[in-house]
Amino acid sequence: MNPDLLPLALGINRVILYSGYVLLAGTFTFWSLVWPQGRKDRHLLILSIAGIALTTIATVAGPMIDIWIAGMTWAEVFSPISAAALFVRLAALAAAAFFLVDIVNYPIASWRRALPLTIVVAIAATMVASSNAVGGPWEVVKLVATMGHVIATAAWLGGLVALAAVLIPRQYLAELDKVIPRFSIIAATSVVVLLVTGTLHALAIAGGFQELVTSDYGIVFFIKVAIFGAMLLMGNHGRKYANGVALRAAAAARASKEAKINHDKLTKGGPGMHSLAVAMGAELAIAFGILLTTSLLVFVAPH
Repeated sequence: MNPDLLPLALGINRVILYSGYVLLAGTFTFWSLVWPQGRKDRHLLILSIAGIALTTIATVAGPMIDIWIAGMTWAEVFSPISAAALFVRLAALAAAAFFLVDIVNYPIASWRRALPLTIVVAIAATMVASSNAVGGPWEVVKLVATMGHVIATAAWLGGLVALAAVLIPRQYLAELDKVIPRFSIIAATSVVVLLVTGTLHALAIAGGFQELVTSDYGIVFFIKVAIFGAMLLMGNHGRKYANGVALRAAAAARASKEAKINHDKLTKGGPGMHSLAVAMGAELAIAFGILLTTSLLVFVAPH
């Protein structure tokens, strides 16, 4: 195989891995902390299945790329840490697949809230163990920062996708007054964690502020920060509309039959919902840009 294809293949596989984990972790977090009552929602089940499938494919494809394209041996590909991370991740993915059956059949309460979050953390740990956070100076800072960054990204972006999947069919708009505030807490917490851990990780990888601002790694990092800022603006715009729609929907649901008719007009095609859909679509598009720049950071990081 052509070794020149290695960076492209690894980059594509990394985007698939991140995307799959975001879908899986986002829906599991959404079920556990935001909307346990939506465990049977068909759209959320499809998202979680897609997340499990993409993460599994990327997990298996990663070592194969190193072997087929880079010409590495099995011993070179699988160090004790990477081999353990691979098996733990596959076991966690198998547990996630079996847990979907339990989600449909039983309410998400008690230990059923903790299990999906444990799976999310376990898969994140395997991703950190296979990242450039291992080894070198500031290793503990890099490990903690990367772990927090991965989980916060998945909870925010994946939760956003899950929220969009719930809103687009417009079947559960009466529950927005409960769902939106819960998700807003997770989103705000994730943003704070992302800002802190992202900055610490970049400084640790680059070796200091001066090295960060004068390197290719720093350029890609600041591009990511700019995209992240744009996403914050779009997210704020979308949540304002969502909160407004949620309040109006809740008020209409408690009103008379005539108000119910107005509620139907509001939630099934009003300008507020249209603007919300546009804002969320733009936010998701920007999120994909963040995933792309994150995959690029690996290849321009100082070694």
